Amino acid sequence: MQPIALFLPSLDGGGAERAFVELANRFVALGMRVDLVLVRAEGAYSAEVSPAVRIIALGRGRTVASVLKLSQYIRTRQPCVVMSGLDTANITNWLACWLAGVPNAAVLTQRSILSASWRLSYPRTGWIKIRLLGLVYRQARLVISNSAGAAGDLQTNLGISPERSTVLHNSVDVAAVNELAAQPVSHEWTRLKSVPLILSVGNLTKGRDVPTTLRAFAGLRKVREVKLVVLGEGPERAMLEKLIRELGIQDSVQLIGFDRNPFRWMARAQVLVSSSLSEGCPNVILQALACGLQVVATNGLGGAAEILENGRWGRLVPVGDDQALAAAITETLAALGTSHSMLLVFRRRQRRAGAGSRNHRDPRGARNVPLDAPGVPPAAKAGRRWLSTCCRTSRSSFQRSRAVARNGRSWSSQTDFPPWAREPTWYWSVQSAHISTRSPTAYA
Repeated sequence: MQPIALFLPSLDGGGAERAFVELANRFVALGMRVDLVLVRAEGAYSAEVSPAVRIIALGRGRTVASVLKLSQYIRTRQPCVVMSGLDTANITNWLACWLAGVPNAAVLTQRSILSASWRLSYPRTGWIKIRLLGLVYRQARLVISNSAGAAGDLQTNLGISPERSTVLHNSVDVAAVNELAAQPVSHEWTRLKSVPLILSVGNLTKGRDVPTTLRAFAGLRKVREVKLVVLGEGPERAMLEKLIRELGIQDSVQLIGFDRNPFRWMARAQVLVSSSLSEGCPNVILQALACGLQVVATNGLGGAAEILENGRWGRLVPVGDDQALAAAITETLAALGTSHSMLLVFRRRQRRAGAGSRNHRDPRGARNVPLDAPGVPPAAKAGRRWLSTCCRTSRSSFQRSRAVARNGRSWSSQTDFPPWAREPTWYWSVQSAHISTRSPTAYA
């Protein structure tokens, strides 16, 4: 069996790196051979890679400079497909496959709004880099985007034909998220019962626009007592620390840094705030919904509005409007009311129910029944892990939801989930597996 090759610069803490590690682990669980090819075999997610995944380090240095080494690997190992993520890795991947004589083996994945991110990073020369990227992307046999917004950007600004582009949303392993969310957090703010905890998660870069979150929080802090925790690292940290001092909110804001397990914070916070200028398919919003956390996000380019269905599953505000963001957070905290205590009860029951049992747990908690018994929800019979987002909206919706569990995985009989939640939680991974297991000749 030819291996599947997944190519990245490293496993530093980021959404693309986490997604590729989950993808590699899922592939080997399905019985496939996987090579995780890295320019630098280092990063925060290295410990999460399955022992069955073969890690290949090309050597230290710049990603583009590893073209020849990657091409040599492709000739030697002859993978059936080489899938890459991040812009420079995508360019390197296609060039290496072309040099190895199998250009159609390259599958590129685009995980951001490419034109927006490059113009933000390079205001004067960004358009030149976008044109260069377009030359490579148009030659690729397949470009996978993680949202319709990202795919539309490629087609509009880079000239990618719809036939060479497809959309596969990011995945959320709800069972793993629930397990990680149950881990403790040794921080005093998580134990404050009467003070809401607001959470921001992501790299500290210009694209995340964390200053808008800080200004919104400063306005909110004037009218009520709240706390803000920011998870993530990046080049903007020094600037953010200075802004925190200028706003006078040092006693209510903490920049925690990167945490491999943000889910334990999500399980104890009341609101997740995302003020990004643009996003592909923001993992943090998907993960927050899986944890039952309320979401307030800016309606930037990309997948935030797509995931939240234009405000159905969370509040959306204009990009850069800190006053509107503060008002949305205030409204969200006010709407929580007693439903927050009900949510805590639900989370505890969710973690305790059904451990080690292959039966369906009756929602009334009376007994376990076989999966083929009358009245068992179709979702349980099908074996899908659904996101129980209905449990977090209000007390009444919590009472209406019929949350059950099997093997510690949460289910709900309610059918009005957003489209991405109706798919299996490993949607992106499994669909990618179908593409990746085709031989290079299938792309001709």
